This record gives sequence, structure tokens and C-alpha cells, in this order.
Amino acid sequence: MINILDNAIVVATALAFLISGIVEAIKTATDIDVKYVPLLSLAIGLIIGLTLAYGFNLDVAETVLAGCIGGMSASGLYDNIKMIKE
Repeated sequence: MINILDNAIVVATALAFLISGIVEAIKTATDIDVKYVPLLSLAIGLIIGLTLAYGFNLDVAETVLAGCIGGMSASGLYDNIKMIKE
């Protein structure tokens, strides 16, 4: 169990930056309400996790967990960067 969480956290760290960039691009291109940004980050993380799992024949539970953690991290990462800019 510890090994799965360690792997998920490593993958989630890399995904957080990718998800943050995707969310920022979507926010720039559309008129999405700010209150839905964390949900969008989580959904994108879930989609990326599923894509990685089935695309590279990886453990589905582990990569989906990593995607969700990455999505939640990206949401927090964006909020922190936004506060620093202001």
C-alpha cells in the first residue's frame, strides 16, 4: 500500500504542472466560472489518469489516484500562484 501511494505521489507531482497549464488554457479560452475551476482540475486529472492507465497498460487504480491527486494539487497550485501575483 505504501508503495502504491509513493508512486501515485511522484506521478501526481509531475501531473500537477501539466493539469495547471491545461486548466489555465481553458480558463483563458472560455468564460468558466472561477468556482468550477477545482472541479475542472479534478476532472482533467481523472481523464489524464485513465488515459495513462489504458494507454500504457498501467494499474488503473494507481494512475487514477495519481491523476486525482494531481488535479487537486493543480487547483491549489493555481490559487497559490494567483495570490502571489496580486
